Amino acid sequence: MRTLKGKMTDLVAIIVVLVLLSGWFLIGKNVENQLYRQAESSLTSLMEVLSAEIENYGVQGLIANADRWKNESSSRVTIITFDGRVLYDNKVPVEELDDHGSRPEVREAILKGFGKDLRYSRSVKDQSLYMAKSVADKDGNLYVLRISLPLSYMDQAIFEARKSLLFSLLGAGFIALIVGIFFSRQISKPLEDLTNEALKSERGRLSIGKKTNILEVFKLAEALEGMSSKLDKTLQDLKREQSYLESLLDSLPIGVMVIDKNSKIRYANNSIAYALREAPKLSKGLPFQSVIKVPELITLLEKSFKGEDSTIVFTSINKTERYLQAQSLSIEWGVMVVVTDMTERVLLEEARKAFVADASHELQTPLTIIRGAAELLMENEKMEPKEAKELAKKIITQQERMTGLVDDLLLLSRLEARPHEPKWEDVDLAVLLKNLVNEGKNLPAAEKIRLEYLGPQEAPTKGDAEELRRAFWNLLENAIKYTRKRFQDRDGGKVVLSLEKEEGHWIITVDDNGIGVPYELKDIIFERFQRGEKDRSREASKTGGYGLGLAIAQKIIKSHGGTINLEDKEEGALFRVKLPSG
Repeated sequence: MRTLKGKMTDLVAIIVVLVLLSGWFLIGKNVENQLYRQAESSLTSLMEVLSAEIENYGVQGLIANADRWKNESSSRVTIITFDGRVLYDNKVPVEELDDHGSRPEVREAILKGFGKDLRYSRSVKDQSLYMAKSVADKDGNLYVLRISLPLSYMDQAIFEARKSLLFSLLGAGFIALIVGIFFSRQISKPLEDLTNEALKSERGRLSIGKKTNILEVFKLAEALEGMSSKLDKTLQDLKREQSYLESLLDSLPIGVMVIDKNSKIRYANNSIAYALREAPKLSKGLPFQSVIKVPELITLLEKSFKGEDSTIVFTSINKTERYLQAQSLSIEWGVMVVVTDMTERVLLEEARKAFVADASHELQTPLTIIRGAAELLMENEKMEPKEAKELAKKIITQQERMTGLVDDLLLLSRLEARPHEPKWEDVDLAVLLKNLVNEGKNLPAAEKIRLEYLGPQEAPTKGDAEELRRAFWNLLENAIKYTRKRFQDRDGGKVVLSLEKEEGHWIITVDDNGIGVPYELKDIIFERFQRGEKDRSREASKTGGYGLGLAIAQKIIKSHGGTINLEDKEEGALFRVKLPSG
């Protein structure tokens, strides 16, 4: 790559050469034109003199005078009759000349009185300028007087003029070249220093412009200083934005991966790490075929590179089975794939279907019992009062079961329909929990299970007392039911409600040593319709619920600004609730 100094030197040299060539051509042409005009003027003057000789002394008088100076003059004089016959020529013998009536200048002189032509003469073997004029002698006889001048002397004169001019122009060009190179160095040297300063600078801070006396270079350096400062700030902003975007994408629960046109991974966030053989950061720059371990994703990407964007749903088994949806999208510089975890939605849909089927069965069973009991009461008029009372009791029991299910559904629907605002009032959590423990002891399932309350005697807070009671009762009832499920009619079952204060919050725990919660259900136990394993369903035992209690409890606790979590525990289950203390 050529330097600025070299290019400026070339420019000066080209300009000098062009000036030399144009000067050589233009001045040479000017000399040629000048000589031609002089020759034309000389012939014209001679033509007037000789014409006067013919008019005064006739053709013979002209011939006598012309013979005297024919060796001293380079001009050729020819006298021609109107029929083209040559009467006299001072350079060529007449007998060697043919008919001249067809010559352009002669023909033009006969027709118009004067003619001129520039052509090569075969007689004198030279390029010649011809001038012809029709004249009449004193007797009235008409002739054509033609004078020509060979131009070979002009070529020699032009050559000499151009040779002198060439030496003059070469001298001037050499001086101009030296001066041009000197001034180009004066311009290029500060620019070279400016460039070197920029290359040495770590942050682009330039100061070379302050050391030069060239105003334009000084202003350029100042402009570069300002631009480099702005550029440095812009790069820092871009790095911060890039870091922010990467952090944002890494925190998304949706897997995102970008592949460039060379089939190499340019970006992959943490949520798609399960599909890669290497960590996302280590996968950058590697071909996606060698990094992605999910065949479905590889096939999807290969189709996208062919212009076939599509969406697929597939399963992935790691610790648990996951239902995933992947969508590919062709972008300007590659392909982007987005992977969404559909497991929660699929499981929720399955739980909903199971709940609808089970709830339909649960509603159908009491309705069938109620109808049967009612028909017996209607058809048997002589039924014993005791038997009729049993049938009526059965109808009431089944109606209560249906009412409880409907109430739970309506409550959950109300809690989820819109942001729920509790009815704020003063609530003593200690009293509420102790009352729940006492009520729990009266449950048939609590027989042989030890229920305890551990905590202060007072725990004031704000909230909806009835909703809080419902939430903690669901937790306590679950603990009693599934502790009984483990121990049956044996001793050893234990459920403990504890309350303590921690940094402006009340911490309530419901701890039991029952059958516990399977590991695979820990993340979905608070979802509605989720009843967990078969042992905790109503099909195995009438002590099971409908899968709504924990969902209702979670909604109520969250509406009070609290949290509820299932803690890890080797035996039984431990639910931890955190509520604001006031």
